[in-house]
Amino acid sequence: MLTTDLNFKYMGKDALFKWPIKYLFKYLGGIAVDRKNRNNLTGRIANYIKSQDEIALALATEGTRSKNGYWKSGFYRWEERRV
Repeated sequence: MLTTDLNFKYMGKDALFKWPIKYLFKYLGGIAVDRKNRNNLTGRIANYIKSQDEIALALATEGTRSKNGYWKSGFYRWEERRV
């Protein structure tokens, strides 16, 4: 296994964090995200990023299987709180 001094964390859809694999995902730094409930996740992540001396952030673009007619706004709210 690759070893590093980085404290690696990643977010994933909460449906992925089910028994028995959830224990492996959490051990590897996984954070389950419940997208159905509004819980200020964007604000909490922005505050976490601000609190770090160094951070490397990688974002995977969001996809959809159907046309929905609007843009998701989470990326914009992150940027608003960054300033």
